Amino acid sequence: MRLLNNDHPYFQCYFCFSSAPLFPELLQANALLKKNLENAKASLEVLVADLQFLRDQQTITQVKLLTSLNDLSLHDSAMIIPWPHAYSVE
Repeated sequence: MRLLNNDHPYFQCYFCFSSAPLFPELLQANALLKKNLENAKASLEVLVADLQFLRDQQTITQVKLLTSLNDLSLHDSAMIIPWPHAYSVE
């Protein structure tokens, strides 16, 4: 980011219309914005990691649910329809 210098029109305008220089306030505002941007980036990284964890947990839960439902349906069908080896063809 480029800082304002003495020959920049904004710098001259600030000093024309005010008795106190505003340039230090711009530097402080710039520093504060940089700090806020760094904090926002760090928060975003944490949120992305949390989101990935939740996606993994959702996938694991879906797999466990489908596995248990599949096991349950196998047990139910085994009770209703006997397996072929239960019949003896002799």
